[in-house]
Amino acid sequence: MYTASVGSLALAVDLPSAALELLRSELEPFIVVRENAPGPAPLLTLTLRAAPAPRAWREVTEGERIAVDTSSYAHLASHGLRYPTTGGYVVRIDLTDTYVFFDAGVRRAVLYQPALDLLTRDAVRLIKSLLISFTEAHGGIQLHAAGVTLDDGSAVLLVGDTRQGKTTLLLELLSSFRVQQLSCDAVVLLPDGERNITVHGWPSPFSVSHGTLSDHPELAAFFPDDRRGVRYDTLWRDGRKSILTSAQVVTTLGRRIEPAATRIAHVVVVRFRPDEPTGLRSVTSPTEFTSAVRSLCLGSRDPIYHNWHGYVVADEAAIERNIDLLTARLLASVPVTVMTWAPSAASLFKRIPELGRAHEHLGDLLTEF
Repeated sequence: MYTASVGSLALAVDLPSAALELLRSELEPFIVVRENAPGPAPLLTLTLRAAPAPRAWREVTEGERIAVDTSSYAHLASHGLRYPTTGGYVVRIDLTDTYVFFDAGVRRAVLYQPALDLLTRDAVRLIKSLLISFTEAHGGIQLHAAGVTLDDGSAVLLVGDTRQGKTTLLLELLSSFRVQQLSCDAVVLLPDGERNITVHGWPSPFSVSHGTLSDHPELAAFFPDDRRGVRYDTLWRDGRKSILTSAQVVTTLGRRIEPAATRIAHVVVVRFRPDEPTGLRSVTSPTEFTSAVRSLCLGSRDPIYHNWHGYVVADEAAIERNIDLLTARLLASVPVTVMTWAPSAASLFKRIPELGRAHEHLGDLLTEF
């Protein structure tokens, strides 16, 4: 028996040995998978069975239609069907024809999928979704944020919505500052005792725009060959991205992943505004900060990765209480800064075609094979 854990939240996982390394490669180091690990009692036992679901379940056609994943990733996006059965209920994932049985009475779930790669894929999505649901049920939230750790182990969070430049700024920090990566796109905040908050990175794709890739010569190996010769301003404007892993990025940059921190040193609310004055502004208003966090809260409110299983649900009032508690603790103990930023002078120079081609690194990427 193994445990999959984030902080003090743990699931017991019984799985085929052939699936172990695949599971770890998708979850670790953010969600730790250990055999017979000491710690708190597991919140649920998940059994992974490399076998078809019972025939009676596979013959069911009526039930509640649900959204499992509405992302743009073709290998993940799917709807499903949820329906009651003896002793609990079943969720079918349409894309993979995977079935999950939930028995709330004994805190148990069983996932059925005969293909090992699909078994692992759906186990990963279920483990992540369950841990987020339990996070909310235990007073925490998932937040749209990147983050780094400092030499003393404390964390600096870059909080912001999509296309506000979190990844660009994260790469700037990893390239030029003595920091390590905490997370690239999402973090989990959990209350710890009466006053503290722990922060945990989350397993997410390291999605990098081609404009950002072109600004980092260390990452040139990941620049798509079919994008060579494309104008620099087009690379930024069309928003196309490459999907890397955190391990690829930190290894290339000579950094490492530090997936958790017991102290937060600073929260930076990121705003990319090319047409506004750039600068830093301290936030002291609880209303302003709570509103920003509320708008960036993921978890059950995530429009893409839903609480599709419905095994444990924190209602809206509970999530609002979590947000109020955590933002109050942060404002009482951590500096919060709004950072409004825009392209640098070097970035603007690169958008002038003649200068872009003359740039020592970028010039190679703007030249077709």
